[in-house]
Amino acid sequence: MADRFPANALAELRQLRNDVEELKALLRQQPALTTASAGWQMPNRSAPPTPASGGHLFANSKEPFWKDSDGTVYSLKPFDKASNVSSMTATSGTANDAVVDVGISYSQNTINDNFRDVVAKLNAILLALKNAGHMFGP
Repeated sequence: MADRFPANALAELRQLRNDVEELKALLRQQPALTTASAGWQMPNRSAPPTPASGGHLFANSKEPFWKDSDGTVYSLKPFDKASNVSSMTATSGTANDAVVDVGISYSQNTINDNFRDVVAKLNAILLALKNAGHMFGP
């Protein structure tokens, strides 16, 4: 049966250890692309090449970006919140979730109902934006 082990296994083991230590030293010299000890930190850089699939996450001029595999670059910087806008009031009419055509012979009640519906929808949009944190205000 042939000897599967080299004649000087200890010498090869020593060489393997030395190679591993040398690789560890090289890795310590290589600066990391990102750090995450206190949240992710990415140094500014120019847009990377377009990837074949997926995308690249990178920072440029203190702003985060994403580059898709089709070459499109998107800013990931959040929008500022909108200023507070007060709710509207409509003192007449009934909100019934429908704005109707007043036709040629319209009534004041139909117009009031339409305005009340528009006011109710605007107020619902304002409330949704505020609740989602996209707008300041109570």
